[in-house]
Amino acid sequence: MSEFFFLFRGEDTHSMGYSPEKLQEYMAKWMQWIEGLQRNDQFIGAQPLMQTGRLLRENNQVVSDGGFLEGTEKISGYLLCKANDYDEATRIAGNCPILEYGNGSVEIREIQEA
Repeated sequence: MSEFFFLFRGEDTHSMGYSPEKLQEYMAKWMQWIEGLQRNDQFIGAQPLMQTGRLLRENNQVVSDGGFLEGTEKISGYLLCKANDYDEATRIAGNCPILEYGNGSVEIREIQEA
């Protein structure tokens, strides 16, 4: 099995404007999705990301601080999982709540073996 990196782009939960009930429903969907990956021994790890950061360029020069993109292009989190190939990883990502709720996208990248 290979390892895949899912990069979530979209609004963070604080800026989505959901009611408390809708936010609870949204987060429950995430937990169900991750628990399914855990049951199938495909889950490696996941974390949301802060919207602040730094962008460095050549010579370690800080180009900018803060958030770098807006709206559905913001990087909001990541997940590492196991899958046999890109087709399976795509099926896994296709069940991600960020897609169901229409507030973002999932970039899928295979992790290169060292």
